[in-house]
Amino acid sequence: MKTIIGTLVVAFFLSISNSFAGDKLYKNVIEDKEKRTVTTTVCKGENDMNLVPLTECVLQYNADGSLKERISYKWESRKKVWVAYQKYMYEYDKGSLKAISYVEWNKSTKAWGNDIQYVMHVYDSKTDLLTVASSSQK
Repeated sequence: MKTIIGTLVVAFFLSISNSFAGDKLYKNVIEDKEKRTVTTTVCKGENDMNLVPLTECVLQYNADGSLKERISYKWESRKKVWVAYQKYMYEYDKGSLKAISYVEWNKSTKAWGNDIQYVMHVYDSKTDLLTVASSSQK
């Protein structure tokens, strides 16, 4: 069993390295202090010219510097546009993380889906984390 898993892992990494053969990954980070966002774009290419976009992640922060939202995009090479595919939203209570919600982009409706996944953080009166619970809402 261990041999099969090890073989699958090696095959996976070989397939990844072959798909980027000769290509390097490049990361560009842009911070917009006025909008309180940080946008990270990852591209591949043989050099820093003729890069092909892969993914983009936009982080938005609250005024206090806590993470408010994370939206991830994939590059649609046929249409040459970024397509959203997942969003995380963060809620806080008295400075402690209270909940994280996750939703996926619905391509057919061109809107965020209705199937929202939640992770709740429950604290005691001393702000010690008691438990983390998850749920789903449709």
